Amino acid sequence: MAPFFKRHYTLQKARRNAEEQRSPESIAALAEAQFRYGEPDNALETLREGLEHFPYSSQLTDLYTHVQRSQLAGRVRQLQETLERSPTPLRYVQLAEAYRELGEINKVLEILTTGVQQFPESSDLYFHLGEVRLRRFCDDLLVKDGVMAVRNLEEALDIDPVHGQALKLLGRLYLQMGAFARATQYLSLQAQNHPPDEGITALLELARQREEEDEDELLEDLLAKVSAHRRFKVDIGDLSIELAPLSVELKIATATADVETLPNSLEPLAAMKGFQAAFLFDEQGPHLVRCETPELVDAEKVGGALASILANSRDASQRMDVGRFSKGTVSGPAGTISLVSFGNAALAVMWDESVKTTVVETELDQLIEHVLGESIREGS
Repeated sequence: MAPFFKRHYTLQKARRNAEEQRSPESIAALAEAQFRYGEPDNALETLREGLEHFPYSSQLTDLYTHVQRSQLAGRVRQLQETLERSPTPLRYVQLAEAYRELGEINKVLEILTTGVQQFPESSDLYFHLGEVRLRRFCDDLLVKDGVMAVRNLEEALDIDPVHGQALKLLGRLYLQMGAFARATQYLSLQAQNHPPDEGITALLELARQREEEDEDELLEDLLAKVSAHRRFKVDIGDLSIELAPLSVELKIATATADVETLPNSLEPLAAMKGFQAAFLFDEQGPHLVRCETPELVDAEKVGGALASILANSRDASQRMDVGRFSKGTVSGPAGTISLVSFGNAALAVMWDESVKTTVVETELDQLIEHVLGESIREGS
């Protein structure tokens, strides 16, 4: 078959399969074919659409990262070399943005933090650092990220008191948290010092209309409420197009596991060689939900020990400033423990020493995709 016809046939077949049998596997196959035949932009678009339907598919996420890395590798290398030769605030922002496109938020924070250390008078660097922190707060709902976001945005305003983007973002954040007086303060400054903006005018009117409902609380308490309720107090609807960070839907943070049906989702794991037991952690604490070796598992003692490991893992994630703990593996001579943290619960799975960690991780990714992906699709 001639190269052109082979390419056309392969792409058509892959596209038809993806349309008729929509699944992470068929979507990945189409994207791989597009990438292989020199259509990286189409491959990324296919994967983006696929992730809207299967947001927890590790197969689609990994492939998206691979294609995007291939696209951005040259640009990142060039930006890095240029920054090393002649560092400027703008070049730090450009490099950070390239890594943000790769989804490497921790690398973005590292680059911007280095930037503000080298250029402490750059209001733009502080703004971008605050924006990224706020994006991560929207994803993980960690109060620490929200506090640091506001502090960095305030630093930007200390340097440039009329920094338009920082005023917008702080005004909108406080408005959505219900702190209407503080929202009015920032939005008014933005309106007074910058060209007319219909979106800002609408936000300012909304803040003024609701000042009697103002929640005059500490920043930490306002953010804690958002975290506890997994949503902002005020929904600004179509005005969310004004500033991207707060238009990020809280799907990851709000996706929760159905603790009643979760034990049934463990069937594929329990059928694997090396499976010993599974503990579920919810509002009632740890409890054994599946066990193949009851003679080896003291539910009370083991559950308590696993609860400590889970708590330490969550604390370590915050101390290392890498966002909310989502999953991890602990291995030792006696076997392996897999930990998965959902929005409202957590799961700990125990394996004996025969288990292969790579196999377990693949199965856990599929479990997460099934449990949380179904939650998202049912709620959308």
